[in-house]
Amino acid sequence: MKRLFSFIILFMMLLAAAGCGGGSSGGGGGAVSYGGSTVSLTPDPATTPVQVSGLQPPIAVIMNLHMDPVGTMGATEARLKEYATHRQAFLWLKEQAGRQKFKISAECTGLYAEFAVKNGHEADFSEFMPGRYHILGTHTHSHYKGDADTGQDYHWTEDPGHSAATADKIFTDQIGMVNQIFTRQGFKETDNALFHGSQSHSADMASSMGTPPNSNSYPNFFTTIEGQRRLYHPYRSGAETDVIQGKEDLSQPFIAVPTSSALFGYNEVHGAEGMLQGTLPYVQRDFVLEFLEWRYYQNHGLPARPWVFGIDEHPYQIMSQCIGSDGKPVQETLPLFYEWLNTNFIGSASQYATITDVSNAYKTWEQLHPGELLYPPAGTGKIVADLKIIELYRRLFAGEKSCFLVRHYDTDSVRVFEFANDQGARHAVYYTDDPARISSTLDLSSSLSGAYHLISLSGSSGEASLSSLPVTQDPQLLSPR
Repeated sequence: MKRLFSFIILFMMLLAAAGCGGGSSGGGGGAVSYGGSTVSLTPDPATTPVQVSGLQPPIAVIMNLHMDPVGTMGATEARLKEYATHRQAFLWLKEQAGRQKFKISAECTGLYAEFAVKNGHEADFSEFMPGRYHILGTHTHSHYKGDADTGQDYHWTEDPGHSAATADKIFTDQIGMVNQIFTRQGFKETDNALFHGSQSHSADMASSMGTPPNSNSYPNFFTTIEGQRRLYHPYRSGAETDVIQGKEDLSQPFIAVPTSSALFGYNEVHGAEGMLQGTLPYVQRDFVLEFLEWRYYQNHGLPARPWVFGIDEHPYQIMSQCIGSDGKPVQETLPLFYEWLNTNFIGSASQYATITDVSNAYKTWEQLHPGELLYPPAGTGKIVADLKIIELYRRLFAGEKSCFLVRHYDTDSVRVFEFANDQGARHAVYYTDDPARISSTLDLSSSLSGAYHLISLSGSSGEASLSSLPVTQDPQLLSPR
């Protein structure tokens, strides 16, 4: 028990030292229509921030910004214009972070870095340098400086086949360019220690990531890398070429941080993938599902572990003219998500963090739990999450019938989350944190109508009476019959 509380204290100290904070910012509000349902964009007035106590540290919420290639086509003037639009989107996100108090983990391609350095904009990243509020690392697409690009600004050659034969050249050219953002502000090349994803993979990725000893032309040793999507905990891993095939391996030198739990924007680039719907209520659903899992660990006194919820973003998806897959401007919906988080979860169940904060939290946990895995071994060797709320997850996250959050509210010391799907079917999850309400009943007949199943976390199901629902500490799901 002493080790568990030590981890909590150390984790909170890491977040505090890194400048994590909450607090809401004005603006937003109202309601919009999604899939035929009216979705509240602000909490019900009766809803209060979650109150929690237990062993678990708060969920670390990270904003993961991929600064993808720009200006690879057309004349120099056209390339500079494209860079300017990406830069304005980046500066807008920084402004939002200042208002809403979230933190940005930016991973820059060498192509964007070249524009920044050669236009004197490296100071855009002053707050991303070591020891400051945000962080900067490297992200690569399959571009390198070929013979035809020698002596030409903003010219790169692309390898559309993502060949391993060009990977070393791609890493050398792009990492070296990102390093200049650090050195031009008085920092070391080796301060660039975060590597988040690459389209091209070398024959020996561990060596390319700088595992000592190495013979790379760049000095960087990337200690933190991208983790498998939709996982709730960081883990130790090798430098796999495909994070989906990643394995938890305590003998490896890299810490993998899952950074893609949600994305705002449009689906055409990355595909829906069951999570990247680019819309506010789907992202809210994804966060609520992790919160419910986290809450289960709290209430059942399970051993402490580091938690993370990652939001992926790209400059081209947050430009002022960008319309998300929901038909709404992303510059309107993204701030609303942070207002919702600040009002309901930040400072209690969650805190803002960078990928480095999460990596450091894992190192602290690892020191207190030597030899322990965060994920149960699977027969395939791949990481498989062992969710305690799997029954809720299966029913609210189910392909074309996948549900989104409509609203949430408190009624008679019971918290209710209402969901809907594109067909209009309503679902609800409810629970209580009040011991006096356990084993009593709840009336939701004024909010829901029709025939419902009541489903417990164990998967047991029975007919529900909406006017007399049993109240429990663990969440229960109301699903249409």
